[in-house]
Amino acid sequence: MGESLTKRFREALFERILKHEIEWFDHENNNSGSVCSRLATDASMVKTLVADCLSMLAQAISSATLAVALGFVLSWKLALVAIFLQPCIVAAFYISTMTMQAMSKKILKHRTRAEFGLFLSQFITGAIPALTYWYGGRILYHKEITYKNLFQTFLILVTTGRLIAETGAITADLSNGKSALEQFSGF
Repeated sequence: MGESLTKRFREALFERILKHEIEWFDHENNNSGSVCSRLATDASMVKTLVADCLSMLAQAISSATLAVALGFVLSWKLALVAIFLQPCIVAAFYISTMTMQAMSKKILKHRTRAEFGLFLSQFITGAIPALTYWYGGRILYHKEITYKNLFQTFLILVTTGRLIAETGAITADLSNGKSALEQFSGF
């Protein structure tokens, strides 16, 4: 689907370019190198916008559904706690990713705020599994769960939280694809 979309977008963009008057190519932004570069990069950005984002979204939804189902089958008590804490894990990974992207752009300007964001995300990333393990240990002590089910439930749900957070971090790619589509409409 992505390759087909990229091909159709390139063809439509190339067709629009060819419809311009000769003088349009005399402008600095419309020389042959710039136009070829736009044909290559804008098409791949649109592919990222549509195909890659849809596949990541489908992967996140199916993983979350499967993780919740398996979690409840293995240990419903631990699964409830882990699912309740899942938004914290997702937020921590999302904060970490967005802070790292922002730090690379404005490292000197907002250094303290970036360091606090990283500290907060790393603290949550460590505290939530610790809390989940602590609760799992309690129900393990009362013989309501086995070691195997404890570790399986924990790993399934924590890994899914990371996957969902990575899916949320592709917002920068979405804005790049959107800008490519806006430039296309400007031709």
